[in-house]
Amino acid sequence: MKSRIACFTIVLAFLPGLAFGQTMSASVTREQLSAGIPPSDGELTAAVQAYISRAATAGGAKSVALFREAVKTARQQGHLPSFSSWRLANQYFADSDAVRAGGVLDDLAKEAAERGDLGVQALAIHYAAWVYGQAGLRHEFENRTAKLQKLMQSQYLPVAVRDVINESVPNQIAGTR
Repeated sequence: MKSRIACFTIVLAFLPGLAFGQTMSASVTREQLSAGIPPSDGELTAAVQAYISRAATAGGAKSVALFREAVKTARQQGHLPSFSSWRLANQYFADSDAVRAGGVLDDLAKEAAERGDLGVQALAIHYAAWVYGQAGLRHEFENRTAKLQKLMQSQYLPVAVRDVINESVPNQIAGTR
């Protein structure tokens, strides 16, 4: 389980079309979305990129601290820290701290909702449900799944996001204990 998330994180660093400096746009593909939560518009400034790059090689507690700085910096610069938060959640999960990983994703979902980014909100809730399910926290999983089902009914949810979530839902439910 940890190796799958760690591999996920490594793949994210090399995704074509989401290289540092590029932003999430309406043309994000399903392949990019299925690998995690892409960066929000303008999120990957030089300062945020520097923290993420250093965190990717640091490991453990140092990585957590650097990813947290990336999230903080993105927020201070007025950006939704979607990719930064995704990477922080991955690090917590890789460090066997599913509760903190889920909490980061819950915070991102709330912030995305406040900013009106339905796609990031849905992805964050979806991945939080998965994390809680993998940790055997059935109540948390079911709570996030109920929230996600409501969002999935919105006509404003990007089609690519809806498709990625729909494709992974049977696997996500199977992961609960």
